Amino acid sequence: MQEIRQVAAAIDLRVRQLEAQGIKGPAIADHMVGYMAGLQRIYDTASDEILTDLCHRYPLDGEWCQIAGAIEDGEKAWEAALREVKEETDLTCHRFCSADICEQFYEADRDSISLLPSSSVS
Repeated sequence: MQEIRQVAAAIDLRVRQLEAQGIKGPAIADHMVGYMAGLQRIYDTASDEILTDLCHRYPLDGEWCQIAGAIEDGEKAWEAALREVKEETDLTCHRFCSADICEQFYEADRDSISLLPSSSVS
């Protein structure tokens, strides 16, 4: 448990250092490659209680989240996906592929579980 807290503290410190250097948003990921194994170890081994504690200890200011949105009238699902990527990340996709899996998301405000297809963009 102590190792998990140390890894979380190191990740938090690195993000704050990058932000102090003016590196923000998606650009932070380019500077976090060495921390991904530690982050995966946290999610693979930490109990719900520890994860809850870490969330309180290290609030996710400017948190990252999956890209999501709604399909507008007259829009196809794939068009909505490309539009949402552009709106939320300012990235333009050149390829869009089905990942052939579905993701589940619990939406507390609606008290519902959404089962949504995953896709890959480049």
